[in-house]
Amino acid sequence: DGEAGVTEAPTEMSISLPTRLRHRYTIWYDNVRNRVQLQQSGEADSTLMEVASFSTMPEFWHIWEHLNIESLEEGSILLVFRSDVPPDHNHAANKSGGRWFVRGVATDPRLKLWTKLVLAMLSEMLTASSDHEVCGVGLSVKPSGDRIEIWVDGGYHHQGEEQPTHDRESEQYLPNILTRLLGDELGHRRFHFWTHAGFERHRKSHRGSVRRAKRHSKLCENRDSMEEENMLEFGN
Repeated sequence: DGEAGVTEAPTEMSISLPTRLRHRYTIWYDNVRNRVQLQQSGEADSTLMEVASFSTMPEFWHIWEHLNIESLEEGSILLVFRSDVPPDHNHAANKSGGRWFVRGVATDPRLKLWTKLVLAMLSEMLTASSDHEVCGVGLSVKPSGDRIEIWVDGGYHHQGEEQPTHDRESEQYLPNILTRLLGDELGHRRFHFWTHAGFERHRKSHRGSVRRAKRHSKLCENRDSMEEENMLEFGN
């Protein structure tokens, strides 16, 4: 079972993978719209669902072919993580780590790009540098295009807080691996890095800004409505 072989992907890409993988992996699904609705109603704190797990390539392909990746609705989040590391930034393996991400990726090559990325993780091509471990990868479907994430553990040594200290010209620098692997589908878009702690602060700050903007808009609406009522009363 551990013998390496060529696994043909439906993306015209072939990659050498053992039948039995070194890690067991779990596929997760979430939907931002459902999450917001449930959290507002107080029904649930999380809408993250475990889809399936696999430890061999035949198991992977059986699951993968039924995911309908090309037709994921807006707000969908699909994740493939090592089964011992859930997609939770507070988990011990993730807490001091971060994520490489690229935004606004065209949706047309989604299946090809996403399959390439997952196969690269399963074959451990993304762990060519020995100072980090890839915990999982994520796909978020957004109005402005897909967002791709690669979560890494705390093996990256950070300069300040947001920037890994690595030789950016090295072939083993993860963004360079990703560019070689996905370049045709990414076009001019580049990968950026964020620690999980920094990302969560930004997300909360953005969410607070949105709430403040909504409150401000509501106040303006109320003020305009009161002024209109006063004008009508004055006119009478």
